[in-house]
Amino acid sequence: MTAPDVVFKHGSCMALIFFEQANIKVVFRKRVLDSNGEWIDARSLDVDDLPKAVLVLSKAFDYLTAGT
Repeated sequence: MTAPDVVFKHGSCMALIFFEQANIKVVFRKRVLDSNGEWIDARSLDVDDLPKAVLVLSKAFDYLTAGT
């Protein structure tokens, strides 16, 4: 995967924006350390992650809709 064009991060939650030709993609990720000390993408969110997820996704939405 190429590097994102824009990143919004809060704690372990991230919203990454990719501008690919005529497409715009937003990817949500939560990174955690596994038992071997390796960073992996989590498949679920803890209750404490929900406000962080809402925040980064809202920032991505605001960024993409600014000026429209």
